[in-house]
Amino acid sequence: MNASFPARFRRGTAIALALAVAGCTGSGAGNVVPQRPDAAGAATARRSVARLTMRVKIPHRRRRPAYISSGTESIVVHESGKLLGTFNSTPSSQGCSLVGSTTQCRFTMGAIPGVARTIAVSAFSGLGGGGSVLSTGSVAQTIVAGKANTIAITLGGVPAALALTLSNPSPTEGTSASIALTVTAQDASGATIVAPGNYAHAITLSDSDTSGATSLSSNTVTSPTANTVTVAYDGASNTSATFTASAPGVTNATAVLKSVKPHSSFVGGVWAAIPNLGSVAYYDNAASPNFGLSGGGLTSASAVAVDSTGRVLAGDANGNIELWPLNATGAVTPTVSITGAGDVTALAWDPVNGRIIFAAANTSSFGVVTANASGVAGAITRYYSAPAYPLASTISGLAVDPNTGTLYVANATPTSISGSGSGGCNNFACINILVFTLQADGSYQYDHDLDLEDNLSSNWYNVGQIAFDPSVTNSDGSLGALWVANETPGYDIVQGFASSSRGGTLLSVGTLTGDGADLIAPATVAWDGGSGLWIGDQSSTWLQHWTAIYSSPSVPTGNSFYLGAADGNASPTGIAVFSVYTPSLRRRPALRGHR
Repeated sequence: MNASFPARFRRGTAIALALAVAGCTGSGAGNVVPQRPDAAGAATARRSVARLTMRVKIPHRRRRPAYISSGTESIVVHESGKLLGTFNSTPSSQGCSLVGSTTQCRFTMGAIPGVARTIAVSAFSGLGGGGSVLSTGSVAQTIVAGKANTIAITLGGVPAALALTLSNPSPTEGTSASIALTVTAQDASGATIVAPGNYAHAITLSDSDTSGATSLSSNTVTSPTANTVTVAYDGASNTSATFTASAPGVTNATAVLKSVKPHSSFVGGVWAAIPNLGSVAYYDNAASPNFGLSGGGLTSASAVAVDSTGRVLAGDANGNIELWPLNATGAVTPTVSITGAGDVTALAWDPVNGRIIFAAANTSSFGVVTANASGVAGAITRYYSAPAYPLASTISGLAVDPNTGTLYVANATPTSISGSGSGGCNNFACINILVFTLQADGSYQYDHDLDLEDNLSSNWYNVGQIAFDPSVTNSDGSLGALWVANETPGYDIVQGFASSSRGGTLLSVGTLTGDGADLIAPATVAWDGGSGLWIGDQSSTWLQHWTAIYSSPSVPTGNSFYLGAADGNASPTGIAVFSVYTPSLRRRPALRGHR
């Protein structure tokens, strides 16, 4: 048994243990605990007892090991069930000494020659055969008198702790894969069991998946030299499998495989709808787009969004919404084409139900549509109004909380609200963002509204696009923040609000303003998947990347560039960013919000 710790030891060489038997006979040997021989060997035992000398090298921790656990403090030897001796094996023990990076021991005991015997050796973690068994091994041998006998015994480690590791715990759906599942076993001293011996107990593997999407190449691991099996994954969607390793007297170890949707290669940049180009374009680090994306019936892109995998969808003023294949660039036939959507002003993706949400000018509604696996779009379901708070004639922004499915709908123009209601606008004109909760049947129901007015020292005459950061934890414990662009020229502000905000009671979580001539009338915003926003300005035609937004920086801290002739000298009417986000798992430290 080779004892080691991960990343600390290398494999040793040579045999594990040698028992050298002297050629002479005699009445016994030093430091032997005499044992009464069994009946079959009694006559031979009375005539002679061979002197059996055991030599062993024990590696030190953090040093190169041989095939004995570095935690070994004593060794017990039996001959056909009879105790030959118990020997302490520390550097200060009798018969042991420190030699280089090992403790080398030489023990002598008596053995019966001329009869087939089983020599068994066990290594223990404590002195005097105490503690836990770290490794065991045995060999059947007839000791021949009158000559030197060398008996090689390889000790097999006794697993006391198990670990399982998948080389790829998140395979991509739609692509079959062979994934390595590796078993690691440690003995009771905490040393990793390695070659050359087998494990003292076989380790059993099992797979919880009963669908057939995953299968194991073997259900048993017997040796550290062959401690990896293969998981075959067939590419099925929504696959989840728990693999379990078990051995007698040991706590089970598990590893979980969960398939993920294929996702876009375009991470870190921003997609923008550029009407003058008639398409959407992807920007990474420069004012000139990396590439464009067009095709289908799209004529003049007015809104853009990305789905949960990074597929791009765009809408135009002629009622067309197109959804393109993953990683598509250039002129490409869309996967899904929707017509009759109206003058599209905003787009969003519903990651909970996998649906497209859009808004159109002069309709006082937003629409929801689902496409099947073949790309055929179903009927559009429209939501026209909320009790007491009708939707404005134009919706400027849509945002979805992927943790809950809650939908935020921004009115583009002020709405006059009379009476106290839940708005808190005190009979003044104000901007409403209506909040709709997702119902069990997939429908939306109006829940409450956010009313933006002068209480934040900025007049909100026009609201542009909105964005939702689902990963932030607010000072009141609520999860997620809604960022709103004030499209009003001269009020260069993008404001963040906690998802717990209600009516006119707004918990502000951040403010972006003060970038001089570059941030004049921010019209479009998109969460970057981390702690920042991309912002598009309708007056200055700039695309700006603001990072560390919760510290309220006064200037953009990421890439910023002016959209010039290469972009049709026009401001983006919509922007979108793809980010790999796992709902309800990521958290950032709570923020110090203010009202």
